[in-house]
Amino acid sequence: MFSSKCRVLTQTVRRRPGLRGLHLTQEVITEQLAVSRGHLTPELSLRLLTSECPGYSAPASAHPLASDHDSDPWWAIYWPGGQVLARAILDNPRLVSGKTVLDLGSGCGAVSLAASLSGAKEVIANDIDENAKIALKTNCDLNNVKAMDRIEFTTENYLNSQDVESLRNVDLLLIGDMFYDQEIGEAVLRLCKTFKAMDRSKNVLLGNPGRWFLESSAETIRSMFDCVAKYSLTEQTRRENFGFHHGLVWKMKQR
Repeated sequence: MFSSKCRVLTQTVRRRPGLRGLHLTQEVITEQLAVSRGHLTPELSLRLLTSECPGYSAPASAHPLASDHDSDPWWAIYWPGGQVLARAILDNPRLVSGKTVLDLGSGCGAVSLAASLSGAKEVIANDIDENAKIALKTNCDLNNVKAMDRIEFTTENYLNSQDVESLRNVDLLLIGDMFYDQEIGEAVLRLCKTFKAMDRSKNVLLGNPGRWFLESSAETIRSMFDCVAKYSLTEQTRRENFGFHHGLVWKMKQR
């Protein structure tokens, strides 16, 4: 089930044919997104799309977050699966300490930020939308972290690529809320298997609030992963993600 905020975005941010938007900058993000702590990691201040933002219900023809990249601003939302994953990392720094980690579908950058603050040796934020790099830098600046000194950013599409050799030096994959449909979910699981097959010492952490694909693939998930944490979502997150009340963190089994 998609969140209520997701439905708002789908209705309001998809641009009409031929419509060109603004070039997204940190200034635009600062103007249009609210600083929020109403999530599972309140020690992180994040610029997010909330109901108090001017563009929350704006029509597509005048949406303030429309950009030259013609892509919906999913990076403006702190998805519940990302929240539980970031919470687990902040609560258990040993999960990432001293490791090179890659945050797949990094979005607003909160999971990358949590990993960096928890002692990861190197953090790579990965999102196919290059606007996520601007969101990452904005949120790192908000938390006094020098983003580009501490966190590398790449738009490599690892789900569609046959060549994942660039992951050879990554110790840990962080995947927050990437199971939102069957096609993407199956691609994520294939990537997990390929990544683990490179070296048995590699591992994967998933954060998910119980999206349909993960629930429908419960037997497969339990054969590949162990559930290592469960968190109740905040009141605000529950309102914005109708039907979700908690999130689970899964760790890939050692074989």
